[in-house]
Amino acid sequence: MSSNRVKLSVCTLVSLFAGYSEATCVNWENTSIPESTPASNYTILPDGTLTAPATGLMWKRCLEGQTLVDGICEGTLIIHNWADALAAAEAVTFAGHSDWRLANPKEMLSIFEDRCAYPALNAELFPIYDFFASWTATPVDGSLQDIYISVWVMDNDGGMKPQGRGSFLPMLLVRDLPES
Repeated sequence: MSSNRVKLSVCTLVSLFAGYSEATCVNWENTSIPESTPASNYTILPDGTLTAPATGLMWKRCLEGQTLVDGICEGTLIIHNWADALAAAEAVTFAGHSDWRLANPKEMLSIFEDRCAYPALNAELFPIYDFFASWTATPVDGSLQDIYISVWVMDNDGGMKPQGRGSFLPMLLVRDLPES
């Protein structure tokens, strides 16, 4: 059993004994904070995706380069600079869909679990244990324009941090659900 699976098991047991059942944190959990992404608000699909009916989005559950193996995202991350990430996202075909893209910051923030850190994700939904960061599609405006900064997501606290477009980061992809 990998150390990640052990961490998940201990965290899950502590949450269950404490009476918390929906958000599973990998490393650190603040149970005094209400859950922001309970699993019951999402539909986990067997193809490695999940849907978020409240936002009308479908997410890949793993970062690019990873696959879901026994409920954990494993594999070598594919990293890109920002411009290449935008193009690479549009070229992805996964789970029968070819309209994947980078999320905007608001969409990315919608999946962060407020009570979890390192990473700030509900591991029941996004079983990413070793590293989490992802480009977003939205550049930062304002006084940093000369440096040409883009926005990315930091794994520690779920906050949005500016990052130079020439940096190399992974990507978590999203697509819009068809309107019904």
